[in-house]
Amino acid sequence: MWGLARYAPIQFQGVVPNIVDVAVADVPAGGLVAGVISLGVPRGVLSGNACAIGETVYKMGRTTGLTAGTVEALHVTGWMTYPPILGGYGAALFKDQIVTTVMAGSVIQGSLLMDESRNAIGLLFGGSSTHSFFCDILHVQNQLAVEVVASG
Repeated sequence: MWGLARYAPIQFQGVVPNIVDVAVADVPAGGLVAGVISLGVPRGVLSGNACAIGETVYKMGRTTGLTAGTVEALHVTGWMTYPPILGGYGAALFKDQIVTTVMAGSVIQGSLLMDESRNAIGLLFGGSSTHSFFCDILHVQNQLAVEVVASG
């Protein structure tokens, strides 16, 4: 049975910045296939904040399919506004984020960001009509005590 296993709570309206907006699910045996459609199994895991400005990156989304984008900013600190869901509403401060050109339609969270060498580098958590925002994959792994499955 699918279910929420762990998540990193978001601090709203505070001065303590968040570094991830992420959750992980319990998945029944055989419920997932290894790899990312069109991209395959990541070769490795690298800090997304170690990328270069202007570097081409990729993600696979359920709605948008395979999209390519360009890294526009690294180690970004800024506010993200959240809609009213389950009683939580407002702005949350995030730090150490990766910003790319727009790579997501209606911003379905959770798409894995990969570099040109197919290393996992980030996880989609937000966006606008001009940019997409990703948490550094190393922060995701540390916050949830998970590891990205990689071939290398």
